[in-house]
Amino acid sequence: KLIQNHMRNFISKLKGLLKKDTKKDDEFFVLEIIEKIIPANPIIIEAGAHIGSDSGRFAELWKSAIIYAFEPVPEVYSQLVENTSKYTNIKTIPLALSDRNGTTEMYVSSGRSDASSSLLAPKKHLEVHPDVAFNKTISVETVTLDTFAEKNNIKHIDFMLLYMQGYELPMIMASQILINDFTLIY
Repeated sequence: KLIQNHMRNFISKLKGLLKKDTKKDDEFFVLEIIEKIIPANPIIIEAGAHIGSDSGRFAELWKSAIIYAFEPVPEVYSQLVENTSKYTNIKTIPLALSDRNGTTEMYVSSGRSDASSSLLAPKKHLEVHPDVAFNKTISVETVTLDTFAEKNNIKHIDFMLLYMQGYELPMIMASQILINDFTLIY
């Protein structure tokens, strides 16, 4: 929550400096900034793609992009596939990006949100969002970013959108090859 508040304050200050309408949705403002930073034909990784809302938005904004949308929860993955099937530039991946290759347990969220599943056991999340439950775990396949990139001949990544519920840093830290070839992580 503290990080979210800092991000909101940062975005608000940035809007002021750039003389942008502060009432405009922060997410779309951030996309405006991202559009200025990454090329017209970016390679995009989205970890925790959920049902594909952001993936679809990226496919519309960057028609020449290659978007790798990772979603390891099978029920959610099937919705991701269905929702993104009209986009030829989205490749859906039923794996979890991680700091190791193999399998691990994933804590599956339910209740008010099925978008909070994580490789980490829920702690503070339950305090902040008591209407979200984690009543089951599932075994999911995991892959490191470097292994995935090597298997798919990816030499650099222009933009990474990470919704990994606290597992972002371990995943990034495990990347020894691509760590120097990211343009932007959000």
